[in-house]
Amino acid sequence: MIDAKLLATSIDKSNPVELWGTWIPRQADNVIFAVELVTNYLTDLTVEVFEKDYSDVGDGLSSAVSVAYASEIGIKTMTRIGAKELVRVKVSLSRSVDLPELDVGLVLVRFLQPVWFETEKA
Repeated sequence: MIDAKLLATSIDKSNPVELWGTWIPRQADNVIFAVELVTNYLTDLTVEVFEKDYSDVGDGLSSAVSVAYASEIGIKTMTRIGAKELVRVKVSLSRSVDLPELDVGLVLVRFLQPVWFETEKA
């Protein structure tokens, strides 16, 4: 996982910056990711959970679980019920429409430790 990183957007408005976290082995049936945006200077940020099994190749598939920030700060969580064998996050940064032409957007983002939990059977 990424921990307390300062990330910057590209000067090119049409080219978002994408960063991938490392693969994390599943430790239980389900997982909660918490993302904290400490500082945000005119940046739109999206964090999405990807997953795959050990036998799969490539970047994995989106789990359709994500959070988005539009020039805001705070903590948001993502919960994946029924995670596959490996999970990771993809971070995408885009320039806010209010960002001056030759400036770059900045975010200070922190990923808290994932919380794993089992599904209870009735």
